[in-house]
This record gives sequence, C-alpha cells and structure tokens, in this order.
Amino acid sequence: MKVQFLSDGSEYRSYGGGNFSKKKGDSGLFWWTIGITMLLAMATASWFFSILVFAHPEKAFNYNLLVKFNKLEGIRKYSKLTVPHGKYYTGSKLLDEYHYFTPEQFRVHNDTLKRHYIRNFKEKNPVYVSGNFEVTGVRKLGPSDVFQSGWVALARDVELDDVELEVILPGLPSDKAPYEVGSKIAIDTTSTKTTYANLIHIQRMEGQKLRASVIPLVYECNMGEEGKAVVDFDPPAKLNMAGTWPIAGQFEVAAANKGVEETRVAVQTAQ
Repeated sequence: MKVQFLSDGSEYRSYGGGNFSKKKGDSGLFWWTIGITMLLAMATASWFFSILVFAHPEKAFNYNLLVKFNKLEGIRKYSKLTVPHGKYYTGSKLLDEYHYFTPEQFRVHNDTLKRHYIRNFKEKNPVYVSGNFEVTGVRKLGPSDVFQSGWVALARDVELDDVELEVILPGLPSDKAPYEVGSKIAIDTTSTKTTYANLIHIQRMEGQKLRASVIPLVYECNMGEEGKAVVDFDPPAKLNMAGTWPIAGQFEVAAANKGVEETRVAVQTAQ
C-alpha cells in the first residue's frame, strides 16, 4: 500500500537529508518583541523624566508643569513662632562665604536656595541675612519679574560697600513705595527677630560687589518713621521662574546710585 503525506509547503528538505521548518508566526513574534522593547524604553524614560521634574522644581519648565498638574504645595507664610530655624549671615559673613565662588558654584547654589524655598524648607533650613542697610532704590514689581506683584528695595550695607541687599516684598498691596531712598533698614540686628529675611539668591555684580536677594518668610515689613509701622502681605500664589535674577537689575542700580549721589551733593551744598 502506498502512503502519501500532504504538505502545506512549510517543510523543506535540505541536501543533507535533514529538514527544517519555517513557521508563519515567526515574523509576528519579532515585531511583538520590538514593540515591547520600545514600550519598556518609553516607560523607563518617563520614569526618569518624572524624577528630574520633581527633583528640580526651580527650573522654569519643571515648575510650570508641576503647578499645572497641582503637584506643588503652595508657598507657606510663617509666623514668628513657626518660622524654621536657620543660620544668620551678616554682610561680612556673606563676603567670607561667597567671595571666591565661581559662576558655576553660584549657579548650583542659587538653584538649591530656590528649590528649598519652593519646597517650604522641608529638606534644609533657610539662611537668613541680618544687618543695617541704607536704601538706594525702590521699584514696583511687574509681570516680567519672578514675583509679579509687590515691591523690591535695593540697599547697601552701611559697613561694607561691597555688599548689596535686595529686599523682596511680594504682593505688598500699596501704591506707595515702602521705603524712601536714603532710609535705613535694620534687619534682625537684635535678639528679637522679626524679619527672617531668607536668602533666595546671591550673585557677584560689577566691581566685585555681592548682591543678596532676600524675602521675609513672615511676609511683613517695617515702614514709616523709624520702621515702627508693620505691614502684612502674602506669599506669591505662583512664581515666574523665567524671570531675571537679581530682581532689581543693573539699570535700576545705576539710577538708584545716581539718585543717592545727587541727594548727598544737594545736602552738602545746603550746608
């Protein structure tokens, strides 16, 4: 009896007498492997991207993304009893600490200062600035600034010409400047602390001057004669992290210094 086997063409006989199979499902398995590999790569990339976004909220893109999806806690307003403990730097201490910083060190350090401010100092305590300062300029904040409303006052250390201070007063609801050019500001120079001026940015300016940008964590400022009038304001609801640091800028500094010099000349002439 003759037996014949039907073949569908998927089996082939080699010249050596062996045979091998070619299955139609092999190509499908190949593309499934490629697809799964790409999905794993995308999942890994998104995981790393999420880590970077949450780890660096001080970057403009990251900050805006986190705010958009409500993944950031609002900036906290402290009272004098709940304000976090921190170390105090006078003008001379600022010079000792930052005088020899390179531009790269300033960049990294400033990113860290802003990150801790945005996170309400959950990972590290703030650095406060104290001392006596003379106001050299005041201007209102606008939409292009990091803090889009309020005032910023520029002052120089009365003991060190190489140290300048920016006192940022975000959201201060006043059309009148909180300080006048030439007025004095005493920031936490006594044992009774009231301002808690947190260092949020520091930079070397032209002429090797250091400019420190500070913001009161209790969101209060002393105004009026002898600074006895206390004015409250609120922390910013949202920051413009694409804004320029330092806040006052070079143009305002030049104008402020010119105004102070003209005032001194006028006083000397009158005398």
